[in-house]
Amino acid sequence: MKKLLIYISLFFLLFSGALAQEQQKQPQVPDDKLHKEQFKLDGAWLPDHDPAEIGPSNFSVFKNMRYGPVHPRMVDGYTVINSTPLSTYDEIRSGHQLRSDRTQKTYVLVNADNGSGSSRVYQNQTAIPNQGNFESTELHTDAAGAGLGRWSDAPQGNIAYANEKESYIWGGEEIRVAGFFLVDGSLGSEVIEDIEARDFSSTSNWNNSVGDPVNEYNETGDLSIAADAAGQYCGIVGPGNIPLTAGVMYRIEFDVANVVNGWTLSDYLANNPIGTITSTGVGHYELFYVPTVTGGGIRITATTSSSSADFDNFTIKEVTLDLDTPIDYTEQANSTLETSGNVIPIPTGTRKFWIIFTTRPAQAIHYSISDYDTNASTTTCAVWTGSSFNLVANPSDGTESAGRSMYQDGSYTFDSTVADAKPFHLEGVFLYAYLFAMTDGEPTISHVSVDAPWQPVVDVWDGVLRQPIQFQVESAGDFEDYTLAVNYESDIDIPIGGILDGLLSTDNIVVMFSDRMAGIRFQMLAGLVNANAASVTVKYNTGLAWATVGVSIRDETDNAGDTIGKTGLISWSPPDIEDEHPVTLFGVTGYAYQLTFDATLSGAKGDVEEILVDLVTGIPAQKTVKPFKFPSVYKNRLLLCNYTEGKEANRVDYSSSNAPDVFNGLDSSMGGLQSLYFGNSDALTAGTQLYNRYGSNVFAIWLALKETSTYILTGDTPEDFKIFPVSFTIGCPAPLTLATAEVGFEAVQGIQRNIAFWLAHSGPVMFNGSEVFPIPGINKYFDPADPDCINFEYIDVARGWYDTTYREYNILIPSGSSQTTNNVWLVYDLIRKKWFEKDTGSQEVPQAAIQVVDTEGNKYVYGGVDDGYLIRFEDGTSWAGTAIDAVLTTGDFRPSKNIWDKTILRQIKIVAKATTPDLDVVHYPDTATSGTTIINNESLDASGYRLARITAPLNITAWSHRFSFQLSSASVENPFEPIVWGLQWQYVRDDL
Repeated sequence: MKKLLIYISLFFLLFSGALAQEQQKQPQVPDDKLHKEQFKLDGAWLPDHDPAEIGPSNFSVFKNMRYGPVHPRMVDGYTVINSTPLSTYDEIRSGHQLRSDRTQKTYVLVNADNGSGSSRVYQNQTAIPNQGNFESTELHTDAAGAGLGRWSDAPQGNIAYANEKESYIWGGEEIRVAGFFLVDGSLGSEVIEDIEARDFSSTSNWNNSVGDPVNEYNETGDLSIAADAAGQYCGIVGPGNIPLTAGVMYRIEFDVANVVNGWTLSDYLANNPIGTITSTGVGHYELFYVPTVTGGGIRITATTSSSSADFDNFTIKEVTLDLDTPIDYTEQANSTLETSGNVIPIPTGTRKFWIIFTTRPAQAIHYSISDYDTNASTTTCAVWTGSSFNLVANPSDGTESAGRSMYQDGSYTFDSTVADAKPFHLEGVFLYAYLFAMTDGEPTISHVSVDAPWQPVVDVWDGVLRQPIQFQVESAGDFEDYTLAVNYESDIDIPIGGILDGLLSTDNIVVMFSDRMAGIRFQMLAGLVNANAASVTVKYNTGLAWATVGVSIRDETDNAGDTIGKTGLISWSPPDIEDEHPVTLFGVTGYAYQLTFDATLSGAKGDVEEILVDLVTGIPAQKTVKPFKFPSVYKNRLLLCNYTEGKEANRVDYSSSNAPDVFNGLDSSMGGLQSLYFGNSDALTAGTQLYNRYGSNVFAIWLALKETSTYILTGDTPEDFKIFPVSFTIGCPAPLTLATAEVGFEAVQGIQRNIAFWLAHSGPVMFNGSEVFPIPGINKYFDPADPDCINFEYIDVARGWYDTTYREYNILIPSGSSQTTNNVWLVYDLIRKKWFEKDTGSQEVPQAAIQVVDTEGNKYVYGGVDDGYLIRFEDGTSWAGTAIDAVLTTGDFRPSKNIWDKTILRQIKIVAKATTPDLDVVHYPDTATSGTTIINNESLDASGYRLARITAPLNITAWSHRFSFQLSSASVENPFEPIVWGLQWQYVRDDL
């Protein structure tokens, strides 16, 4: 029995051990208690990582959602600015805003392409950020073969534009007056030789027998004429009866009565209108006239088939301007004050002439009138064309009302003078000049501004007189060198200068300069001047021979017919640059000028030295500004960069400080003599100014970028400009991605800097003033092995900008091997240092971005799309009517945090802010690429502002899980803001 019990015990012991072993082989069934977890949406979009790596709080998709202080929120869309799109030239590729403190406050300009390589510039004058259309007429048509039009601010409230073939500048419809001088004038003797031809007291020389004469013609007492067809005329032809001289200003005065339907007065050849005689006009007319041909005469032409009038007392007299006693009202012209001492009173008498100087050729002058005169009057405008003042074409006096000029605020407009205007000298000013002549009245002008049209960048004198490098006087074949003598001032007690006593007509003076000249100034000593009647001829050197400057000489040294009779400037219109060349004379190479006189020079003092030139200086001729690829600005200088046409793609020319129209003199690049050259011959692609503080000092640098290298420019003047390399491997092949952010960005721990961003071949980078740093997070778009990699062949079409409101850097790129336009929009949050994506769905992806500012200083970003529309970013609840699809997708994750466990999902909850949008939640099991919608079109506003959405019980089993929260709505008043989400889950038996 005892043995049996032992055997039984042994059996149970062995059985229980085997049972235990078998039980150990069976899977353990976990507790089926529901587990609950919640996840903050405080991660980052990580497109470079596999979703299995990033967990439930980071995002594999983060589209049309931006980061917030605690949780993400839906982005705003964009709206259309111009309801009428640009046609034909509808692909907006670049743009810029010109801001002005004048009447028109803003101009948004765009460069738009027609898709075939031709482009134009259009302007939109709508107040920011209101909706409005572009002006119907283009501002400019780019030259054939031009590249992308690129923009920059320029000093003095201008903008610059360059496209590789052209360099342009514009200041809007009003820029500052460079000079305003009242000048006196006097009238010469009567020009019409036969007095009977003036008062019509008897038979005269008026012609009614050529061309298309008027129907009725009677000279008894008055010149009474009546037409039976429009265009009929009568006139008097010179030079026998009216010996008018081309380029000379005349005042024409006459009486008229019984006017019916009006007449026009013009030169006899009808090429130059003089004035209009209307039925509502006054009976006494005064007009100013500058004939374009000598001896052309005048004619009176009927404006309608029934025009008639009685004319009498014609008088024509030459106007002589007194340029020795001008009154300077430049400060008053630029002021808008209307108090005493701040206005320009047009006086009584003959001082009704004024000259307005501009830094660029004009097409209109704007006047503000603070007080007016009721007398009938007319105002005439003439532009200096190099040898004379010529009437502007098609003038229109917007200050005129009921026959009274300068009676109201308005613009005196005329055809553009860009092709005709030349600099004129007065009182040390050598700029473009417009002469205004007013017949009567005493108005008071309170403000003047200039409309200088869109035009090539010009070069005007910097105001510094140049010293000669040679001054040689030839007498009887022998040269006397006075170079040193005329380069230093002296006084009458110890006179030192160039002696011109007894210089014959067969003798000459040779003056040489380092630059081409437009005028030579002779400063005479005391009374040692020429007193004999003589005139001067000036010749330039072609490199092979002397050639006369023609009839364009203006001799300010002329004293009652005696040249070199007083201190003054002898100026001329320089020949074309290809006609004048430097020459080597007297062992010196430079530009040479020969002055000869048609009579012997002699003084009146009877001294040994009767004619002494104490000081000789010159005014340089205008330089031709080259066509550059892009403009920029640095230290209040206009920079013109990349002279591709001249095979100097690494070259930068620069203007004088605060003078975008001055490219001559020691403070400028001097037409190439002081140009800046960056590194080797590789082309500059982009550049921008960047400010930063280092210690207690604030510095500004100019960042210069090439495709594969980076440089900086420091210094304030040409004397201390220095170029330093920053990187020989990182550059900018996408020039319009360059943007700056003045945000105190912490690129290095503890050091905050203003920064610049751009797109390099390796991806986006930032520069803090000393080093270049990559911006990680979107490397997949720059990995050639990735299908989403940028098309490097078209990387130059990429665009970038900084949004000051959200402190975000945006880039648009052509993603995909065959993509030629931008199709991916990526955004970098500078505060949180995270990326997100914008997707416009079926709507156009922007291809350009423009920073704009309203009159209150609020900043916005406009964009351009390929259907001719200008758009406003971060505005509205849709992409111009197309719903915004916001998608937030987590990574693949395991609630149990164990790859050996399957889990079953029971419920999902999301807490969000919203009003009307509908939410979809999609589940992707086990890293699947397609998912199942588990929440479909659920409204988030059912129970108020904050909402927790709990689904019906789920029964989803998987090894790993990924969730996508998707929202679509075209009218979101309060955008979707997911705050937190959570799961209920259980373990499930793992049979593997």
